Amino acid sequence: MEPIIYYILALVVGFATGQYTASRKKFVVNIDKEKGEATIEQENRPKKKVEFISEPTQSEAEEAEKPKGVGKFLKKFVKPAKEEEDEE
Repeated sequence: MEPIIYYILALVVGFATGQYTASRKKFVVNIDKEKGEATIEQENRPKKKVEFISEPTQSEAEEAEKPKGVGKFLKKFVKPAKEEEDEE
């Protein structure tokens, strides 16, 4: 009984892995009706998308440095650094 369970489990895992792999890649199926042949080719598409942006302005840089959300809330509870007194 155990070999049948292992076979079914391996079949399901193999099928799921194949479906996941095939869904991530895009394929094009070319069918030649005259010859009766079908070919499967991987679709050519860029691997990474790159977007070029201009240099940030001063206001954009300041906005990016501001704490947002939880960081802004937690900043209220930060203790100020102790100031060292100079002995004269």
